Amino acid sequence: MCIRDRSWDVPIIFYGAPGYVSVRGRNVIAVRSSDFRDVQRKVGVLEAIHRLKETRILYAGWPLAKEFCAEANAKLGVEIKNVENARLLAARNGIDEEMAKSLAQKWIDGAEAVVEPTYEDVFEASKLYYGIRKVMREEDASVITIDCFGSYIGTDLPLPCLAFVQLNDEGMAGVCQADIRATLTQVMIGYIGDRPGFVANTSVDTATDTVHYSHCLGATKMEGVNGESEPYILRDHMGDYRSVCLQTKMEVGKKVTVASFEPFSRMLISTPTIVGNTNREHDCRTQIDTKGVDTKRMQRETLSDTGHRVVFYGDWLDEVRDMGNLLDFEVFVEGER
Repeated sequence: MCIRDRSWDVPIIFYGAPGYVSVRGRNVIAVRSSDFRDVQRKVGVLEAIHRLKETRILYAGWPLAKEFCAEANAKLGVEIKNVENARLLAARNGIDEEMAKSLAQKWIDGAEAVVEPTYEDVFEASKLYYGIRKVMREEDASVITIDCFGSYIGTDLPLPCLAFVQLNDEGMAGVCQADIRATLTQVMIGYIGDRPGFVANTSVDTATDTVHYSHCLGATKMEGVNGESEPYILRDHMGDYRSVCLQTKMEVGKKVTVASFEPFSRMLISTPTIVGNTNREHDCRTQIDTKGVDTKRMQRETLSDTGHRVVFYGDWLDEVRDMGNLLDFEVFVEGER
């Protein structure tokens, strides 16, 4: 007996289908497991696709082409709107300073240490967060990515690193460097797992067979808004040694999913394990090493395809394959052994 999806116009989850029944097709997800939580994970894929259709992303950088935004809407359901950085910065004016002071003190009190930043650095970054949130509310957006290097680095402006962490910890999404690939990756897999991602620069060390991920921010609620907060240190920004960002300590021994979406045809993905937090000089502040991929193969095949990967707690490979099947993109496992 063979059940295929030609008669189904919507995605269908088949649970507990006997082994002699062939259940496959673009709109079909089969679950043959005695653990009903596996069904819940598959339902999460359908919920993620639904949430994509309700997502508005604000893009504060060199304006994205209308054609790209239209394709993102057609293929994924997301709406992308270009906004100006000047509007985000102006929105700081009139922010309740007591509210910003309270947020700044929360981040200072929760830190294991405050190394370089001053109180004023944290306060100004908190004001920027509230300005960004104001614009996001006005635009009914839950996701934002900002060209921080182009508009903030080399100026006296506060950097949006702290604001991004606050957004990610609240269940929204803030992504640096106006990286639309990383932004789409963060919402696609983040919606499946209901958790934020850690957008990071990627490098390999073939001598130790490790992959190193680093960036100047890392959400503390890596298990989602209801999870425990990871410990963190408040640091300045590595690139210009000012403002404030987080050095978040990720959970060693944690299985993670690392991915990068290549609009709109392919998702690069791997599922290594965190083996350590590092503190290398002249590197971004949050740093982790992982093991579990063939680094030489990754270097040959895909490492140069994109500088950023997005790291998520948990193994979501199977669910991403389901999403790829439903949204018609290839899932390519990086450095597969």
